[in-house]
Formats: sequence, structure tokens, C-alpha cells
Amino acid sequence: MGTACYLRDAASLIEEVEKILHIKEGQTTKDEMFHLDVVRCLGCCGLAPVMMIDEKVYGKVKKNEIVDILSKYVKEEEE
Repeated sequence: MGTACYLRDAASLIEEVEKILHIKEGQTTKDEMFHLDVVRCLGCCGLAPVMMIDEKVYGKVKKNEIVDILSKYVKEEEE
């Protein structure tokens, strides 16, 4: 991960995503809806920590927001 994300504790966000989705970096969920990759940098240092799903970038992400962010995609898939 990039320096800004590292300094803003992105590692704890990665751990939270792993916990919620029951996967580790490089793995895909059983339903193939999510795949977790950790990248060096997304170029959004002012928004750190960031996460990206498809082409959407989420900035200044907090641990307590991750469930809601992921849930949006699950609901969209169900519709």
C-alpha cells in the first residue's frame, strides 16, 4: 500500500475486509462477487485511506463504513 494509506492505518481496513468477506489478500469469495487485491497506490493520497470496488474509489474510509460499502454491491447484485 502507499505511504499515505499506510500512515492512515489502511492495514486495519484490509483486516476488516478479510474478516467480513472471509477471504485473504489474493482470494475470491465463494460466490465470486468480491476479490481482494492490495495495491501499491491508487494515486488518491489526499483521500487516504482509500478502497476501490470496480471503478469506484472510496476515500477517507473508516472501519465502521466497510460493511455498508460492501452491502451496496450485494444489494445491487440481488436486484
